[in-house]
Amino acid sequence: MARRIFAFAAAAIVALAVQPAAAQPAAPAIPPECTGPAAEEFIDIDARTDVAGEIVGGEVAARTFAATLVCAEAGVARAQWNVGRMFGTGWGVPRDPAAAEAWYRRSAEQGFAFAEISVALTLAAGTPTPEQLAEALTFFIRAANQGDSFAMMRVAMAYEGGLGTPVDLMRAAAWYTVATGFNEPGAFDPMYALQSLLPRAAWEQSQDLAEDWAEAWNGNRPLPPI
Repeated sequence: MARRIFAFAAAAIVALAVQPAAAQPAAPAIPPECTGPAAEEFIDIDARTDVAGEIVGGEVAARTFAATLVCAEAGVARAQWNVGRMFGTGWGVPRDPAAAEAWYRRSAEQGFAFAEISVALTLAAGTPTPEQLAEALTFFIRAANQGDSFAMMRVAMAYEGGLGTPVDLMRAAAWYTVATGFNEPGAFDPMYALQSLLPRAAWEQSQDLAEDWAEAWNGNRPLPPI
């Protein structure tokens, strides 16, 4: 009998060990206005354009972009993500999808989950190549392993649909199960559908994978792959 999954308690993300590296140039000093609660606020982008080079949002947006860019250039991951969002929507700055992706990637390099998702969504948009779908899946997995249930759903859907990876319904079921532990409402129906579809041994293996992941998450230990 496969072990059952219960709701997973929130826990801090496991810090990854950093290997010693050669001396690097000193990082730019982070201005005081780029630290503290104000720097963690979600910027509400209330307008967008689909026209390259066009700007929306007026003077308020332009001032917000200028202030956020200072923090982004100083290396603040959330600010880098917000700058990417503004380039992507044309809010306060001329719309530039390439610049948006570049800023998303700079933020994602620091492990910022929202930026990892933004990179993945950018790669998967339109008519992506198999290589783009595979890279998108890598970024979705990174965000899923930080406890983002939306990313978990996208990973499960990729395995279920063969998007950037061979179809693997057992792993899809495992990720849907993990997402239900984070109270993702959209995960329950596809999880039950796969429970009905999979052979019993494959379903039980999916539940074991999900439970091993959940136990590592709750215990603040390195997460096993699914």
